[in-house]
Amino acid sequence: MLPVTLLAATAALVSSKAYDSPEVGVPGLYVGLVAWGFIWCFVDAFSIGANDVANAFANAVGAGTLTHKGACLVACFCEPLGAIALGKQVTDTIRKKVRCSLLC
Repeated sequence: MLPVTLLAATAALVSSKAYDSPEVGVPGLYVGLVAWGFIWCFVDAFSIGANDVANAFANAVGAGTLTHKGACLVACFCEPLGAIALGKQVTDTIRKKVRCSLLC
């Protein structure tokens, strides 16, 4: 994880040097910070998704039903498809039921 963080920090530093001119103005000075934030969010989402996939396929790979490569291939297609197809229902459940049970 440390090499990825160092890579993200280096990318943010390099991108901020390109926009460090007075013609760009104050918002241009934050481009490096925004780039670093996007990289960090991608790495965070990638690691959370990898943990979800590991939890979902651990029993199948451990039992020998799927190989590690097969589980990765299935996850590459089924995880995004499930997020796209069922994301609205999950969001509605959190918005209506979970939030209401906590606040009401």
